[in-house]
Order: sequence, then C-alpha cells, then structure tokens
Amino acid sequence: MMISTGHEKLDSLLGGGVRPSAITDIYGAAGTGKTQLVKRIAANSVVSGKRVFFVDTTGKFRPERVLEMVRDQNRPDSLDSLYVMRATSSSEQSDALRALESKEPDLVVVDSASDLYSFEYGREAQSALKNSLFMQYMHELSSIALRLGIPVIITNVIREFDGVVRENLQPAIRQFTHARIGLSKVGTGFVGRVMLPGKTAEFAYVLGPAGLCEPTQRI
Repeated sequence: MMISTGHEKLDSLLGGGVRPSAITDIYGAAGTGKTQLVKRIAANSVVSGKRVFFVDTTGKFRPERVLEMVRDQNRPDSLDSLYVMRATSSSEQSDALRALESKEPDLVVVDSASDLYSFEYGREAQSALKNSLFMQYMHELSSIALRLGIPVIITNVIREFDGVVRENLQPAIRQFTHARIGLSKVGTGFVGRVMLPGKTAEFAYVLGPAGLCEPTQRI
C-alpha cells in the first residue's frame, strides 16, 4: 500500500504516493523541505496506524513537529507507533538496520543517509573505502525494502564537486533507488522534480505547518 506525501500533485507524479518494496530518495539543499517532507510522510503513516522506524543522523529530529502534523489531521495526540533511533556514526547508522526488523516497521526513514559517511571518510585517501561502505549500506537498505515489502525513504544533501553541484554519493544512490525527488528553491518559491524510470516531471510547492503544500498560485 502506498503512503501519501501530503502533496496531491507529488502523489500523482509518484503514481499514488511512496511505493512499497523500494527506496525513495529525497535530496536538495538545506532549507528546501527534505526533513519536513519525510516528517509529513511519517505523520501520515502514524495516522493510518502504521509503524514507523525513523533513523536520525543529524540530531535535528523533533517529535513535536510530527505531532503537530498528526494534530493537523485531527487525530489523537499519540506517537506510540513512531520509533526514533539517533545515529552519531556510520557504524551506528548501519547497526540501526539490524535493530529495525524487531520493530516490524511499515515504513523506514533515514534522515540523512550520506552525511555521516562523508564526515568520517572525508579525506581523499578514504574515498574508495567511503564509497564501498556506503554502497554496502544502500544494498542492505534495498534488501530490507524488498524482504519486508515496505517503503524506505532516505534524504540526502547536495555538494559541489569540481564546480558542479550534484547529489552526494550519487552513483550509489541512483543504483539502489526507484524514485528520486529533487527539491530546490527557485526565486521566491520552491520546485520539486520527480525522477522515475523513463519519466521526469516537476511540481511547485510551498513550505507550511503541514509540510510541503500546494501553492496558492503558480510559481
């Protein structure tokens, strides 16, 4: 069963929402709404009675924000089905994969997927090791999505490489994800790009209390 993003146009472009048995990648610069979007998806899952396993690698997770989104849908003030694990190293991030299956989740969220790997293996001499470890991590995530038949969502940052701005650790991300959602600020508004096999489309959005919302007018 697909899970709604809370944004009607985005759901339509994704074919109904976030797909099970696959990884969805949400990436963009700071302030474009990546974390807001995954929190809204987590809130939608909680509201529908699903169990959510949320891996926070940045230390920025705030349960009250998810609770605000749950209340926005006029549901009881409870996050009992939301399990949050704080990872402070790439090894802890990897260990979370072995802890999550005992929680029998219906949705897994990793916010953010690549930050800790880039921080710990930042020297040029460590590049091959970083790529190898991250590739292994993404493979394990993909296996979990397929084995449990659930959606897995990751967020990711963008970085500048030789004067070109692109998604961090992009080769591994692209190899293991089914859908990619790029978020960006354009002028005074925001534009998202959905990339599926054989299909690319854009949507406009604004950031509000409910997360990513439909704009009141075209951007």
